[in-house]
Amino acid sequence: YIFFQPKSQFRSAFYWLFVAAAVVDLLNIINCFPEFRWAVYPLTNGAGMIPDMFAKIRNYITFVCPVTQDFLNAFIAFGRVTAIAMPTRHNLVRSL
Repeated sequence: YIFFQPKSQFRSAFYWLFVAAAVVDLLNIINCFPEFRWAVYPLTNGAGMIPDMFAKIRNYITFVCPVTQDFLNAFIAFGRVTAIAMPTRHNLVRSL
């Protein structure tokens, strides 16, 4: 709710990227949770037998989440570098 208020300080690109990174982190945690559960409780979940499509989707998410996280971190780092190296131009670009 805070992000959608008209004059909120949390409407900047940094906070939107931060929220996107948090969503990716939560998706990765949800994706990794069954693997830890299968290791701890192997008898209650079918001995690790999973359908192929489910395994392919999980492998894809396991690859995409860290890549997306690195991409978002690169954007945040680029924004910080431009704010330090060119403060006036950074403010001009961010005000658009």
